[in-house]
Amino acid sequence: KAVESLESSLQRRLDEAFMRATTEAIHHGIMTSTHRVEKSVEALETTHRNDLASAMNNLVERVDDIQATQMRKLNEREDRQARKVEELLELSTSRSLQKTADVGMDLKK
Repeated sequence: KAVESLESSLQRRLDEAFMRATTEAIHHGIMTSTHRVEKSVEALETTHRNDLASAMNNLVERVDDIQATQMRKLNEREDRQARKVEELLELSTSRSLQKTADVGMDLKK
């Protein structure tokens, strides 16, 4: 009977030790998995932030390029218009001088 009691006690201790080890292994596995998931999420967040920052920088550069192109075109258009106005003023002045000269010639006759 003592042997059975000792065997039973040993079996119970063995079962308890196995359960503790299993529980600790499961807990450690969960903690390790949780830690890995947290690290993966952090890595994804960092990648996402970097991608977003890169996309924003590209967008800002593109907007700057578009604005510079529009300003250049606007300046070119203003320059063309200013040249046309100068040409028209020169033509008008030339015609006025010619008419004045013609009137002067007519008066001399």
